[in-house]
Amino acid sequence: MVHPRGFEPPRPCEHKNLNLACLPVPPRVRAKQVVDVLHAGHGVNMQMVLIPVCQAWGTLVWWRTMKSSDIKVTLRGLVPTPTGCGVFLGNDEKIITIFVDHNVAAAITMFLRGIKKPRPLTHDLISNILAGLDVRVNKVVINDLREDTFFARCYLVQENELGRNVVEIDARPSDSIAIALQQQCPIYVAPHVWAATEDMTWALEQASKDQEEPPDENEPDNE
Repeated sequence: MVHPRGFEPPRPCEHKNLNLACLPVPPRVRAKQVVDVLHAGHGVNMQMVLIPVCQAWGTLVWWRTMKSSDIKVTLRGLVPTPTGCGVFLGNDEKIITIFVDHNVAAAITMFLRGIKKPRPLTHDLISNILAGLDVRVNKVVINDLREDTFFARCYLVQENELGRNVVEIDARPSDSIAIALQQQCPIYVAPHVWAATEDMTWALEQASKDQEEPPDENEPDNE
């Protein structure tokens, strides 16, 4: 049998199925040459070879995806507005505001209060689909701000015998926040979005103060 140039035939191994350690691969050998030799025989179990490789690759992708300089934030408050609701996200340094519509605001409120619905709503349906596929939401990131519009990404993770697979999904920040609260996963803001957004701590403090103050009984009735 003719082997690719620079590639030795596999050495005898104790086990019937060879592993990667039994296959000396010179640095300049191309991947296709390795695959050709593996397909040629030598008692190599392709599943035993490919599964560790996939696991290592999936772990590397997951590590590179999760390692970032994004700023972790938490939900600091909800303030109703005439057209929807202001969602305040922040940390001890700063608070930013994202405006959402009434429907998503209601979903966020129900998740915060732990209200159980008689039938699954949209975000409940999404959660049920993810659970059925053995997928979890690892984190959500408010990743961009263009023309006063926020953008977000959901990071989904699936783990099985082939390793860990990470999928990045484009999503509205409002839906991302609702899903994060439901799945109890962290929320992050990209550094350039964080820097470009005004600190709205004063607005949340004012809204909280207005909600705490009772209405003035001496104020004349508009009617």
